[in-house]
Parts: sequence; C-alpha cells; structure tokens
Amino acid sequence: MPILRSLRTLAFALMICAGFAPGALSAQDESAVDFTDLPVQNATTVQEPGSTPVASPEASPVADVELRGYIVGDPDAPVTLQIYADYQCPHCRNFYNTIEPQLVADYVATGKVKLELLDFTVVGVPSIQALDDDSLESVQAAEAAMCAAEQGAYLEYYQTLFSGEMTPNSGAFSNSNLKAFAADLGLDTDVFDDCLDSGKYEPAIISYVYLGVERGVPGTPSLSIDNGEIFSVGSYEELQGLLDEALGE
Repeated sequence: MPILRSLRTLAFALMICAGFAPGALSAQDESAVDFTDLPVQNATTVQEPGSTPVASPEASPVADVELRGYIVGDPDAPVTLQIYADYQCPHCRNFYNTIEPQLVADYVATGKVKLELLDFTVVGVPSIQALDDDSLESVQAAEAAMCAAEQGAYLEYYQTLFSGEMTPNSGAFSNSNLKAFAADLGLDTDVFDDCLDSGKYEPAIISYVYLGVERGVPGTPSLSIDNGEIFSVGSYEELQGLLDEALGE
C-alpha cells in the first residue's frame, strides 16, 4: 500500500478515535465484564491457519513479521471476532462498557465465539513514522499490556486500561502510571519495568498498525468476523445479529 494512502488512513482513524464516543458510559457490572478466567492465548508472530493475514512487506517497515492477536475464549470456538482497538479511544471505552460485557457472557463464555484482540494505536499519533516515539501513550499502553501478558496477566491489565474515565494524551498512560498499574495487579515490577523500558514489543505494535491500515481499518473500534469485511456497530443488538448469522443461528 502506498505510504500516502497509509497516512491518509491513519489520519482518518485518528479523527474517528478522537471524536465524541456515542452514548453515555454505563456503570460496569464487574461480574459480567470480568472475563479473566477465560482461556487466553498470547499474541504470536507465528501465523496459523485462519489467523490474521500478514502485513505485506511493502506496507510494513518490520520485515517478516506474521501476526495474530490475543485470543480470548475457547480456541476451538467456530467463529472468531477480530477487534481492533486503542486503549485511549473513547469509542473503544464505550464499547468495553456497553457492548463487551454482553458479548462475553452470551458468546465467548459459552464457547460460540472467540475474540482476537488487535492493537490499532492511533490516538495522539501524528503519523505512522512517529509510532516509535516513546512519549505516545497509546503505543506505550499497548506495549505495557504485552509486558503484562508475559506474567499471565494480559486480561487483567487490559481491564485496568479500559476501566474508569480518562482523557486521551493527558498523562493517564504515562510510563510511571503504566508501571503503577502493574504493581497494583501484583506483577513482578522489576520484570515488568525492564520489559516496558526495553521497548521489546514496539515492533509488534507498529506492525499491528500497518496491518490495520492494510486491511482498511478506518478507526477504532473496528471489527471483522473470521477476517472478513471490516465493520463497526452502534449497538449490541446489531453485533448480535451479525454473530448469529455467522453461527448459522
């Protein structure tokens, strides 16, 4: 994909994410949204049959990277729902609060659908070339979640990042705060801090963004079913209809 198109896509995604999140954030039902007991498979650079397609060498500056997001739920579930998200995106926070709890309860916990969670870090990102800037809170938050995954706490950290209210690019996801979240979760802070400071997952995060651009992701949250057409939904009922159709129900 030509870089100009990539930049235009990123600029559009940034505009979408930075906008007003429709609908008021509802109070979370912790028992409904807490899916940390579900199986989770860490993201990998080894592509498996049916996994997320590889970003082409022309599109990505990271050579020979094959990507799959974090898989949540029964790995043998017949339908996979890809979710492209940014931890700072107001729309994603709204999705987390108002749609995801029912999605998890009705489809993931029941073994019908598994989730593939993919980072598409665009909020506060001025250009694709700037994704390696360690001051970008969206990118650092995504890296931090991967560091938490090393200690088996990906979903716990994921929930921490999406919980409560926050203002994008305000310091809420500064490195010091990201490290404090790890401490609050009882993680080995020496290991976590070293991981975050090393930037070891930065190439993977950058590749996820290029992958999203290649696939035509226009903003966050964006969804696809079994790596099909990219779409978004305005309600749980809309998503429910699409999943039921995919399941043949």
